[in-house]
Amino acid sequence: MKEGLTENKRGLRFALPVALVWASLLAVDWGARVLVNQEPRRFHRFGRPAQPYAPMTTYRYAGGYGEADFSGDLTRMLRVPSLVRRYRERRGEIVFETDEFGFQNTPPVAGRKYEIVVTGDSFMNRGDRSESTIAGVLERASARAVYNQGWPAAGAFTGLRAFLHDPRFRDSPPRWVVWGFIERDMSAAHFARVDAELDARHGPAGWWESPRWALLVPANLQEYLRRYSYVQKYAMVLRSWIDWRFRGRVSDLVAIAPQGCLGRPFLFYGPELERFERPPGDADRDAIVAACRAVQARLRERGSELLVLLVPDKCNVYRECLRGLLDPAAIARPDADAFLTRLAGELAAAGVPAVNLLLPFRERALAGEQLYWSDDTHWNDAGIAVAGELVAARLGELEGRASEGRKSARLPVALALEN
Repeated sequence: MKEGLTENKRGLRFALPVALVWASLLAVDWGARVLVNQEPRRFHRFGRPAQPYAPMTTYRYAGGYGEADFSGDLTRMLRVPSLVRRYRERRGEIVFETDEFGFQNTPPVAGRKYEIVVTGDSFMNRGDRSESTIAGVLERASARAVYNQGWPAAGAFTGLRAFLHDPRFRDSPPRWVVWGFIERDMSAAHFARVDAELDARHGPAGWWESPRWALLVPANLQEYLRRYSYVQKYAMVLRSWIDWRFRGRVSDLVAIAPQGCLGRPFLFYGPELERFERPPGDADRDAIVAACRAVQARLRERGSELLVLLVPDKCNVYRECLRGLLDPAAIARPDADAFLTRLAGELAAAGVPAVNLLLPFRERALAGEQLYWSDDTHWNDAGIAVAGELVAARLGELEGRASEGRKSARLPVALALEN
């Protein structure tokens, strides 16, 4: 009996410190969620954020090779400092301003009439300066006022929902809304619930109508715990270092091109490679076309027209650089362009104008141009400039056709009057 009690005491001496350390880590982790990491705001006392950035703020990031300097999302996923330094691509200083409403535009914007609004995912928001975003390039190329309502790290629908809920554009709708999204998000899973996405409340909500309780559903809670845990974040840094140091492998999310690309080290996003090997099918295209038609109908009710911008994945544009990462047959398959090409064709057949960037990007990639950052999933200023010029040209073409259509409709009336 005494021996049993002694063993229990020994177990408690060991278990209590472990429990205290674990409880302390848990307290620090949850405290950091609330006090430091403000990204998951809707779990606390906020509804969906009303803007992506703080209003009337200048953001400034250094773009060198220092530990604190800005690097691409792929190098940040590597987590091992020596690898981050090795594969980081040097940038110039990144400086951009936000307007009175928290979007990346040069203030002031209140009361200004915009003919074009650009919205969508983080590709529509990227640029080292506000003038180097696709909205800035499009404004110069079209000589018209363009508003940037892109929303980073939030998928295709958040920026569009912000536009639909924005009273400024209800009273004074733009002529065109350019809606862009990346190839890796083009699936039925992302686009099948278009009405629910667009009808969801936008902006702060009271606790009684906040969606925070939905995050307690096991699958959502698991995602929340994984994404916003500081303990897990640094545990993953440690694991990544161990994997690299002792096993010679890096994160499953990042693939290093064995032979580089365009004469430099090049990183690719793991999930994009999986998609390239197993492309989506007809059901995915059907869901995207239906979603775009629904968006077009809503915009027309408001007095605006839709232009869809299809942004290809980096690995699809630079597929020759995937040697050693994928099977050669997958890289050389003749239908690698098929999904985006068919999608653009089906959108056109449904009466939804679109710009498919894959073929013009492929032409430039084969000519040796770098259109994406080597250490990031996103396009660089060169890619943004090409996209902006193509969108401007397409808008001019669409408006030219509309003008010709109006002239043709008036012609019989003029002839009748002459007679």
